[in-house]
Amino acid sequence: MKTLLPALLLSLSGVFLLSVESRGATEVKYPADAPVWNVKTYGAVGDGVADDTVAFRNAISASLNHEARYTARRIVYVPNGTYKITGTLEAKNLSNLSFSNGWRAGFFLQGESQAGAILKLANNTTGFTDPAVPKPMIVTGSENPNNSSAGSGNQAFRHYIRNLTVDVGSGNAGAVGIDFLTSNRGGIYNVTVKSSDANKAGHIGIAMDRSWPGPGILNKVTVDGFKYGISMWNHFQYSMTMENIILRNQTIYGFRMQNNVATIRGLQSSNTVPAIFVSSNQAHLTLIDANLSGGSSSVPAIDCAAPFYGRNITTSGYAKAIEDRGSNNRDVVPNGTINEYRSKGVYREYSDSIDGAIRLPIQQTPEFYDPNFANWAKVDGSAADDLPAIQAAIDSGKATVYFPVGSYTVSNTVVLRGSVRKFIGLCASISKSSSFPAGAPLVRFDGGSAANTIIENMALFGDLVHNSSKGLALVNSDIYNDNVYYNTSAGTGDFFIEDVIARRIRVNHPQNVWIRQMNLEFASESFFINNGGRVWIFGYKTEGKNGTPLENNGGGWVELWGGFFYANDGVPTVPMIINNNSQLTANYRVNGPNNYSTHIRDIRGSTTSNFTSTEAFNTNNTDLYSGATSVFSSGTTIDSTGSVTLGTNFSSYDSAQDLVGGLSLGAGGTSATLTGNAWKKFPLNYTVTANTRLEVTVSGADVGEIIGVALDNDTSPTNNRRAFVVGGSQYPETGLDPWSWKRTPRYLAGAAATTYVIPVGSFFTGSVTYLGLIADDDFNATTQVTYSNIRLYEAAPRSFSASAFSAYDSTQDGSGGLPTNLSVSTDGKSVSISGNVWKKTALSYNVTSATVLEVTVNGSDAGEMIGIALDNDTSPTNNRRAFLLGGSDYANTTHNAWSWKRTPIYAGGSGAVTYVIPVGTFFTGTVSQLGLIGDDDANGSTSVTFSNIILRN
Repeated sequence: MKTLLPALLLSLSGVFLLSVESRGATEVKYPADAPVWNVKTYGAVGDGVADDTVAFRNAISASLNHEARYTARRIVYVPNGTYKITGTLEAKNLSNLSFSNGWRAGFFLQGESQAGAILKLANNTTGFTDPAVPKPMIVTGSENPNNSSAGSGNQAFRHYIRNLTVDVGSGNAGAVGIDFLTSNRGGIYNVTVKSSDANKAGHIGIAMDRSWPGPGILNKVTVDGFKYGISMWNHFQYSMTMENIILRNQTIYGFRMQNNVATIRGLQSSNTVPAIFVSSNQAHLTLIDANLSGGSSSVPAIDCAAPFYGRNITTSGYAKAIEDRGSNNRDVVPNGTINEYRSKGVYREYSDSIDGAIRLPIQQTPEFYDPNFANWAKVDGSAADDLPAIQAAIDSGKATVYFPVGSYTVSNTVVLRGSVRKFIGLCASISKSSSFPAGAPLVRFDGGSAANTIIENMALFGDLVHNSSKGLALVNSDIYNDNVYYNTSAGTGDFFIEDVIARRIRVNHPQNVWIRQMNLEFASESFFINNGGRVWIFGYKTEGKNGTPLENNGGGWVELWGGFFYANDGVPTVPMIINNNSQLTANYRVNGPNNYSTHIRDIRGSTTSNFTSTEAFNTNNTDLYSGATSVFSSGTTIDSTGSVTLGTNFSSYDSAQDLVGGLSLGAGGTSATLTGNAWKKFPLNYTVTANTRLEVTVSGADVGEIIGVALDNDTSPTNNRRAFVVGGSQYPETGLDPWSWKRTPRYLAGAAATTYVIPVGSFFTGSVTYLGLIADDDFNATTQVTYSNIRLYEAAPRSFSASAFSAYDSTQDGSGGLPTNLSVSTDGKSVSISGNVWKKTALSYNVTSATVLEVTVNGSDAGEMIGIALDNDTSPTNNRRAFLLGGSDYANTTHNAWSWKRTPIYAGGSGAVTYVIPVGTFFTGTVSQLGLIGDDDANGSTSVTFSNIILRN
């Protein structure tokens, strides 16, 4: 039975209702029955003139009116508008300052949109103008019973700030945008922190300087201005994971850190000052996929005294790329791209271990939201047993199943299946009733129609079982008590973890796993066990001494970045990491005095070798350990029919462009979904001839600025003009013409899946070394496009002779005395018709279920009907062997009896369009002729050319 929490209900007009946790959404609203604490309900105006400080404080206080941190996360909602703020907003329950000085866990501040919901500090606000006395606009705190007024501590659980802009205004040199403290999980998503001061005045954009930040995550965050963009100062604990970060216009450092652990991917910095400064050799830094531009000839891009691993880092304008202030002093002087960097070198127990990381492919956590509330199913948990209501919502056929705030109890396993793409708790939890079967999982994922299903903002008091070949993502959620995630032998689908608290994770059978910010605590056995899977971990913190934090067995692959291992209840007697006849590369820091004597037990065959604390830098810090014998590689292949299967070995196509978002493979490598601003390439050796065709099906909700495919042999599509644009807002832009990308008919966002056949050999020939997929959107990185059914094959167009053509249907060809003209190009590959034309020529072919007919159409007038046929008599209607492609009668219902295939209509003057017709899905058997139709009984004005006609199986 659902236990409701007291709330104020927000009623919103319209049907544009987006997920509470829509990390990629530009707009977030709520169903009317989802309780949120709307700041306007508490008197906020949002006109930029009225002072909304008190209204915000009252809304925050009301949302935090509890003392139960595990049922927290009540949402303070900020509709679009500009809200004038004149004082600090603290995550406090102002009505009960006696408990924890008012500080509460679970502060959740949600804006309607990143650009539209603006909290702006009034210019020259008292208390914020003195840079010597910094003061924050927004502060989260720790729920410690004996807390200080500063709110520091290690119980700042589950704080979130999302989808809004924090502007410290002008003349507020002492302002801190967000003073953020979170514990175990929590984060800042889709947030801009800026100074609108002419000199970018402000102290820190995002400060994480109080004890003790993390673990937590920052994702899709921009900081513009301030002395320091992001700061982690004055403490050793815990750790923060950051991805897709933009820093610009800082005046001292873009990011600074003293003793802590930062794991960063996708950093863009545009600064004259150092992008990164790390002051202490006790700290730990990982930086992957960064572009640090601007620069000054007097400072380095990265100034770091800590153990530091970097990969795919591009710098420009600086005196040097890396100033290494550590003991090894491994400076990198020239700007450019750094493929891989280790400040201390590679640690290893076996001499044949590779000299670097294993480089598992990286995929983004899936995102999904549907703005149509008709596609949402609400769980009405009002009975003693909520299982029937939950299962009914799952089986309703809706894509989003949502839980209003509350606690839900079930008597048996919840089976996640069918059409569900998002299973989201609006501050909800699911637990077992007293009659729940012993040993049964709380939730079992059996897959469904979507490539991935997302469980988000849920607290699960029971096991989560992956029992499908489809992908599953667990995001901003908890698996409580001694419960566990595990997969069955059928659970081979991809698994994604982002910002999760749990006790144990078990990859029992091989699967691909991507983890961002995971906190595992107090297991009495190994915390994370991988048996044969491929696991990429980016930010991983543990507590407890009795379990090994990571086991890698059965030939598994693990790439660990940013481990933070904290044995806080005594000296461990177990190894920290066990690599048992498997592939491992890792970096980490051990925290506190209770060190693991064995950091890594590396087993090779019957030989066991221990990497001990005495071998690690400072006994606790390792920038890279290699226990792998090879770099990971799973190549892209082409079968005998030309079908391309994409492998997991892919990388940036253009590192200056591939900055935000990522790529997710689906359906066994037969499709790839790109999101954000992603340029990816797959190794693929092929010799392009004059007859080479590249075929791809495109579909997507957002095509950004440019979407396209490429066959290339360098990292720039403009060098050899090897890329082909199929859509995007910049599709017709003349400024892109120097690229000479082929302008095939533009694909529009949300349109039906469209297949493009690109005659590559018409543009270039010769060897290529990879296939490129492009989803470019520098403006706001919202692209979401899927490329599927990619084929690369040789297909010589058929040649024809004008003299071999005769009337296809004598009652139609030239009827009414209208012209019936036909001519053939010199090479025989193009046939032009004009007037009122029905012509056929002999062509013997056995159509099978796999037969495909390709034809390119180009003409100034499509008349009433243009089409192509494969037939064996003189009437296209007898055996329904003709395919209508366009003309004014295209949709005429009187032609339905012909059952001509309605492919996208060709309109005269549309330019060249290639059609791919799956003939074998309509009929099979022997045909004896090819027919070309340009029907126009009205005035005989048809004028069209058919070219590059190809029949293939």
